[in-house]
Parts: sequence; structure tokens; C-alpha cells
Amino acid sequence: MPSKGGQSKKVLEHVCVPTQILFFKIVKRCKEVNPELPVSVKIRILDSLEETISLVKSESKKLVHYFITVHGRTIKERNCTPHFDFVKAIKDSVNIPVIHNGGVYSPDDIDPAIKKTGADGIMCAQGLLNNPALFSGFKE
Repeated sequence: MPSKGGQSKKVLEHVCVPTQILFFKIVKRCKEVNPELPVSVKIRILDSLEETISLVKSESKKLVHYFITVHGRTIKERNCTPHFDFVKAIKDSVNIPVIHNGGVYSPDDIDPAIKKTGADGIMCAQGLLNNPALFSGFKE
């Protein structure tokens, strides 16, 4: 469940690339133990596009038939426009489904985000925290 207080961000500030690779290994092991178990990972982009793509490409080869959710902001960024171009570059570099997260606050934000990123789907967090009935047509 997403948090309003930035708790996940505080945890992630201490996560380095080797730790992110460990997360991928945990997912891989879960699938080895139970191949029917639907498992995915969600990452934030790293400071550079090259680092992010390198991490995702190297690990996605091991994650065939999985999907990855990419939050289009770095750990340090909050309440700014997501880097749609980073998510698009990640999507273009892997052969697994990519879900975009970030910057979706209303149903009207979905199509533009998919067009900008080429993502296979959208995850909405803050928009639903602000308005849990968001997709039922209720306004705040």
C-alpha cells in the first residue's frame, strides 16, 4: 500500500544497486519454488538512464514471463513530473511487460502516460490515495 509520508522513499534511500539486484534474485527464487505464483518487481529509476537500463536489461533476461513496474522518478524526486522518457527507454529495451507508475492523478492522465511511455499498463498510487473512488467517477 502506498504511503503518504514517504516511508518507502526513506527505505529506498538506503538501497544500492547490489540490493536492487538482490530483490530480483528473491523474485527469481519465488518463481522457482512456485512457478504459478504471480510475482513482479517495482523499481524507481536510478540517477542515470544508462544505469537504469543496464540494471533492468541484465535482470529482465532472468525474468521471462514476468513484468516490471517502473516508477518514473528517482528516490530523491517527489511531486515532480515523472521522467516518461526514461520509462519509454526502459520499455523499448526489454522484452517483458512494463507498467508505468507516477503522475497519474485522474483517468484523463492514463492515455497520455501510455502514449509517452509505451507502457503495457498503468499503476496509480497517489491519485487513489487522494481520492479512493477516483475510477468510479467520483470527484474529490
